[in-house]
Amino acid sequence: MARFKRPKAQKSKAQRGSDPRLQALLLQAQALREQGQFLDAISMLHQAQERDNKSHPVQLLLAATYHQLGRVDEAIQATQASLALQPNDTQSMKILGAALIDKGDHDTAVRHLKKAWGLTKKDPQILRLLCVCLNAMGRHPETLSLLTAYTHTNNSPELLELACTAYQHEGREEDAITMMEQALTHHPDSALHLCLMANAQANAGDYTKEHHYASQAYELDPDNLKIATDYALALQHQGRYEEALSLYDRFITDHPDTTLHFLVNKANLYKSVHKLDLAVEAAQKALSIAPNNAEAQVALGQINQLMKNYPDSWAALEWNWHIPGRGKFRPTSDIPLWYGDDDLNDKTLLVFEDQGVGDSLLFMRFLPAVKARYPDCHIQIMAERKMDEIYQRSLSDICEVIFKQDSAGRILQADFMCALSSLPMALGTDIHTLPAPPLLSIRDALNYKQREDDLIIGLTWKTVNISVGARRSVELSDFAALATIPGVRLLNLQYGDTKTEREACDFDMIHDEAINPYEDMQGHLDQINACDLVISIDNTTVHAAGTLGKPVWVLLPYECYWRAFHHDDEATPWYPSMRLYRQDEGRLFEPVIKRIAQDLHDVADGKKERLEPPAPAPLPQPPAPNQKPRALLMNDTSDWYHWGCNATSTAIKDALRGKGYDVTSAPFLETGQTTMRPPNLSDFDSRIYFSDYMFTQPTLFEKIRRCDHLVINGEGTIHSLPPNARRLMYLAYIAKTFFGKTVHIINHACFPQSSAELSDPEIIAYYLKTYRTVDDIAVRDPISHDLLSKLDIPARLAFDSLPIKAKEWLDTQKAGGPRSKTIILAGSSKFSTESLPALKRMGALIEEAGYEMAVLSGAALHHSNDDAAFLATLEQAFGRPPQVIDAGSLDEWFGVLHQSPLLISGRFHYTIAAAALGTPFIAFEGNTPKLHALSEFLDAPPPLSYSSPDLTVEITIRLTKMMESLPETTAQGGEKLVDMLALAAENYKGL
Repeated sequence: MARFKRPKAQKSKAQRGSDPRLQALLLQAQALREQGQFLDAISMLHQAQERDNKSHPVQLLLAATYHQLGRVDEAIQATQASLALQPNDTQSMKILGAALIDKGDHDTAVRHLKKAWGLTKKDPQILRLLCVCLNAMGRHPETLSLLTAYTHTNNSPELLELACTAYQHEGREEDAITMMEQALTHHPDSALHLCLMANAQANAGDYTKEHHYASQAYELDPDNLKIATDYALALQHQGRYEEALSLYDRFITDHPDTTLHFLVNKANLYKSVHKLDLAVEAAQKALSIAPNNAEAQVALGQINQLMKNYPDSWAALEWNWHIPGRGKFRPTSDIPLWYGDDDLNDKTLLVFEDQGVGDSLLFMRFLPAVKARYPDCHIQIMAERKMDEIYQRSLSDICEVIFKQDSAGRILQADFMCALSSLPMALGTDIHTLPAPPLLSIRDALNYKQREDDLIIGLTWKTVNISVGARRSVELSDFAALATIPGVRLLNLQYGDTKTEREACDFDMIHDEAINPYEDMQGHLDQINACDLVISIDNTTVHAAGTLGKPVWVLLPYECYWRAFHHDDEATPWYPSMRLYRQDEGRLFEPVIKRIAQDLHDVADGKKERLEPPAPAPLPQPPAPNQKPRALLMNDTSDWYHWGCNATSTAIKDALRGKGYDVTSAPFLETGQTTMRPPNLSDFDSRIYFSDYMFTQPTLFEKIRRCDHLVINGEGTIHSLPPNARRLMYLAYIAKTFFGKTVHIINHACFPQSSAELSDPEIIAYYLKTYRTVDDIAVRDPISHDLLSKLDIPARLAFDSLPIKAKEWLDTQKAGGPRSKTIILAGSSKFSTESLPALKRMGALIEEAGYEMAVLSGAALHHSNDDAAFLATLEQAFGRPPQVIDAGSLDEWFGVLHQSPLLISGRFHYTIAAAALGTPFIAFEGNTPKLHALSEFLDAPPPLSYSSPDLTVEITIRLTKMMESLPETTAQGGEKLVDMLALAAENYKGL
């Protein structure tokens, strides 16, 4: 990602100093961005734009901030505005190039990055981005030319890595090793250079040398994330899996910030050793930390494919689009994506090949399936030229061919578009409904037999796939035993230049110079059709033979392709004519080839039944129809913020299950931490925005698609128009209007303007759009109820669901236990440092009365991120760090509050919990009037205001009075607990 550098002096008002306010806004935005507060920085920059919309530094910083936030479209728009002001600004070109790469528009990115490099010739980050782009486009010779000419290549591990990648794609692994040997003469003790050499050796298939260099790198820098990862992979290549797992666990323990990364690695390691249950567990743990992590989602999708659980794999695999460097093609177009929810009759669907030829052959079976479901749909397929004749000969009645090479700059015309690999998800395919391969036609009936009883055996032995080539490939000489079998004639089906390999072997092989399998896929099919049997490692050839229905024996590595080859089966439902020969745990191909040679001997001896399709592998039983209605709890805060949120969301899920629902959930982070920009009101009915959102979060939309009832835990999340509020409102609207679900918003404090006011028509329009669409609303306070009544929106008066869990906990406790001498403190979402003198006075009063103080913290997983500021202010007020009780469970959290003589808090759930448990409290204000409504309901004094000029006096009076009668024993519940429970039950009356 391009780094933003402070712009040099420009002829703008801010830089000339004529507008000090503009300059201050720019500096404040830069500081916020450096602190990671990107949204606040953007807000500040928008204020700066209002003062001067032609300020180049503002546009440039806005572009950099948008890009770092992952909002690619806005970053592109801002850089274009920046370049309109200064056309030759290389920083703007750099950010634009990086954003275009993220968007997949490599052609445009190369144009801008080449211009930037031509202007500067000295910014290695521009060169890096340009080479990343060229490598992604397959233009590896250009990458090598640029890097060879750049004199500082040997000083940059980033650029060396790009050169290694280009060399590998060109089949020049030895050149990559030579380059790294030269680099290491200059940097013999550089852990990063040693790590790159280890990667180069692995790519060349020399795992012994890979381990040698990776272990040296690890010894030099054992705490480096990349180096530790590569060392663990080297251990895996050596079969030392327990050591690799121990390394992952060490990082998870010692470096909590790396937990997510190494959980994903553990999932993939367990997958590679066939421990799929452990792999699922590790992937799900990773997703509990970051539900929108693409690597974890794809890992789980692959594991589910191996377990033949297709319905739970497709949407997770769609996250592959969001992993950089995966090389998937997607045309640049505003055509909305099709995911199976729109009727295609009388519409045009543009399907694009998004991966390699092998995957195109694998997935082309879904084109007739689309046509069968929508007979009046016009299908276009955007394909490689080498695939043209196959589509023209075999699928011309199904689809019209458009060439990828001709699409650049062309305005594509279609109603919808869909990646070829996304069709099985769009069609709702499971393993029982997997379509058969289409019937493919032959151009030329080739005959390579000299005698009628010759056995023509088509042979391939390698793949140039950069990530798995070494693991899947063998040497041609390894097949020498096959050539000695009487009657067997070997036919070269291997793509690429194989002359040297064929000449080095001491056996004969048919080689047809008239056909280039790499360029002429139809000719390749004709060759396969002329074979009695194809024997091959896992590459494009096996997909071609399987699609053609030709007997094909496949050599599979122990860690095989997850999509088509499930663990331990001899057959695959994707290709009925295919027989699978697998490595055992020793991961050697020699015994595999021996088994193949013996079976081929049997065929040559007349046992032709061995060429018959293998017995189908047993399929899992279809899932029984779900008799329960399905409820999706959106904004599940079980793992988020603090234990009060956990209690509330857990109570909601328990209540839904108690009413007979099958419950799934979408955690707060799944809707909150997304790169999708929050919707504007015009986006609510935009098919393009809807399509982009589904593309950005496929698993979230799959959950919505599967549910019968969408239940949104409204809490205090939907107020005013922050991004998360708009996203939840949009998802509620789409679930109802597009997916036809029943939508409930419950457990909700609704304050459109974060107050008791209704004066802003722009804000109110969002609430009217959403709340008049949904089926059921239950609010947890009278002020919210009154506001919705004024908007003519029906809603039930309910209460927060936390008291349900408090009552369950109280029922397990003995009454009348002694209270502690520790008064519990907690901050709030509206905490202010203006309250410092009052807090100092509060601490003095508490200590004078003989009590201790402690801040109660803790969450199931993701802690409150505003406690740090609260703790820092208390330390300043008290002159020492405050005591912190970090509750490790909901039980402990309830216990601390129950035993405390007093809670002083501005947190809504803390205050409810105290009231439910019978613990006295002093409330501070929150970010909405919800605590005022709660205090009124509980017959308590109104919350104190952090910003009150009289706060010191007010808290002195309130606290002094409270401490005169603090209870010494615990209660069996608060006075209002029965009323709370009755109102909490109202949340579920509409379900």
